[in-house]
Amino acid sequence: MSKASDIADTILKRVRTGAYPDKVPGERSLAEEFRADFKTANRAIGLLVEQGVLERRRGQGTFVKRLDQRRDATLSLCFYKFADLGRDPVFTRFFAGMNSAVTSHRVRLHVTTLKDVVGDDKLDPAQSAERFVRDALAVDPDGIIYLGNVDIPVIERLRADRPLIAVAECPPSLAVDSVRRNIRAGTADAVRRFAKAGHQHIALATYRHDATSFDLAEKERGYLEAIEELGLQPRILHRTSPAEEQLTQQLLAVTPRPTAVVASESTIGLALVRSAPGLGLRIPQDLAVTSFDDGDIGSFTQPQMSSIHAFGEELATLAVERMIGRLDGRITGRIDDVLPCPSIER
Repeated sequence: MSKASDIADTILKRVRTGAYPDKVPGERSLAEEFRADFKTANRAIGLLVEQGVLERRRGQGTFVKRLDQRRDATLSLCFYKFADLGRDPVFTRFFAGMNSAVTSHRVRLHVTTLKDVVGDDKLDPAQSAERFVRDALAVDPDGIIYLGNVDIPVIERLRADRPLIAVAECPPSLAVDSVRRNIRAGTADAVRRFAKAGHQHIALATYRHDATSFDLAEKERGYLEAIEELGLQPRILHRTSPAEEQLTQQLLAVTPRPTAVVASESTIGLALVRSAPGLGLRIPQDLAVTSFDDGDIGSFTQPQMSSIHAFGEELATLAVERMIGRLDGRITGRIDDVLPCPSIER
């Protein structure tokens, strides 16, 4: 790689990370900084002008183009999750929102999902992560929107020299820009609603998880906070089997039996609603159920299941708008947007 290309790459990284939000230093300043001659610095600027990243204005200097004015401006959507996307309507809504948002801002979208890049069941998690990062960065995106399981080393590598916004619950120590839902408050509100309706035995049904499952851990915190506030006894049920009746059987073994359940995922709520009648429980007379994430699943059950709104399209639109603002220099501080999680009663 030539000296001019090296300088151009450094300038591009500074544009992406907001070090040059508007105007780029002149060629003489760049030549002095990079210990190059004027001609080399001028060529570096010329390379980025050719790429549509910068524009020269006669008598004024060299300026950064707004993202929607650039040629081939690209955002990368990185979906890092072991999941079948077609079975989860929340993600379907999110992807629809992403497509609409990038189209309105006239930027390209590159999507990388973990299943796209694994391709070999023999790969261990470290190899899978390596291939995922490599594929996500292959198009040299201007910015990255990260969705799914929070893998801190993966996020650190992806955001090394370009902006990244995580659409997920992340640990504060990571200090990553994020767009997320207030899932802790949403869970607590669902518990309070059940208590207000007269339920005294309220359980949380979730997947068994470790401390790195930040979304599930945050939902559990919200549940426990509300239970403690109400002076009730906590009951946490863990789904450990794909069999739908497994959770309901576990629930029946608890004394006194919970009469209401907050499910951390729509799949768990759906399993309870489907299996409860076969084990002698009427919905909602004997067992009331509400679940994250509303993807219209609850409206198709009999009876219909209450849920906690997921904001799939809204999260995607907000993430794209914040990323465009970051790349165009309009946003310079930490991004931490939090949407509420209202309950949908059915």
